Amino acid sequence: ADDPEALARYLRHYVNAEILCEQPEQQSELVAPDFGEAERAKLQGVEDVVAYLAEHVGHERANQTRQIHEHRPWLFWDKRLAAYAEARQLDRVLVCPNLSKYVPMVFTTPGHLFSKGLKFLVTDDAAVYGWLQSSMALAWIAVTSPMRESRIAFSTRNSLDTLVQPQHLDVVRDVAERHWEERRIQMTEQRVGITQLLNRMHDSADVSEESESLRERHIMLDYAVWDAYGWAERDLGHGFHATRQGIRYTVHPAVRQEALNRLVTLNSAARLAEDGLPPKGKRKRSDRKRGAKTATGQTVMFDNE
Repeated sequence: ADDPEALARYLRHYVNAEILCEQPEQQSELVAPDFGEAERAKLQGVEDVVAYLAEHVGHERANQTRQIHEHRPWLFWDKRLAAYAEARQLDRVLVCPNLSKYVPMVFTTPGHLFSKGLKFLVTDDAAVYGWLQSSMALAWIAVTSPMRESRIAFSTRNSLDTLVQPQHLDVVRDVAERHWEERRIQMTEQRVGITQLLNRMHDSADVSEESESLRERHIMLDYAVWDAYGWAERDLGHGFHATRQGIRYTVHPAVRQEALNRLVTLNSAARLAEDGLPPKGKRKRSDRKRGAKTATGQTVMFDNE
């Protein structure tokens, strides 16, 4: 039998989209062994687990018709080692599901193992969280990422690679931290996940103090991000408005369209400013930037699709 202490060194909490969106702390009792890049001969005290994986996962991979990225069945197919190594130097990272109603982003520990149904951003910066959870950024994501019925298939390539960061992102940080704290506290106290919390926020029939507080934080965040872009001051017209995804508590449709127009202009200017940019439609995937600089100079790396 395997040595429990030896096995415990390799176990990590496993987080998939369901756990991320439905659990208040984005964690469950589900664990998985993470052997990194270890060769089988180096894995002492866990031979039974490795043998089980070699047999069962090996059989499953042998029946795959697509290209196999990892032929050692006791190791993960797509390990994302570089991203994890950078992420685990931080106390928290941003994680969001690939497919969701709201494209919710939550801070959680980088010590977890994240399923391929999740994207994680290697940043602990609340300003980045606030920017990407603003009505302006969510509107951009909604029109640039594919739809699966009423859900958004969040695309880093189509949405994050093309979304221009505000010039003054630092002005968002304090408001964004309070925005996240309000969500985190409510999830913990109400014992609900982020999806259920946002269901309540976007439900016009829910006039509870808690949901009103979420809306107030969202209003403050949107104004901070609008200001961070340096756009002229105006009433953003928050309310319950129709969107492609259904009714959302967000900025007025006219404001949303104005923001999208402004973001398109910024995107076009950014493309023209890039040195050696090929003609539109000719850019190679390998040439695309994978990341952005935060206001603190920290690199935000997006998990590849």
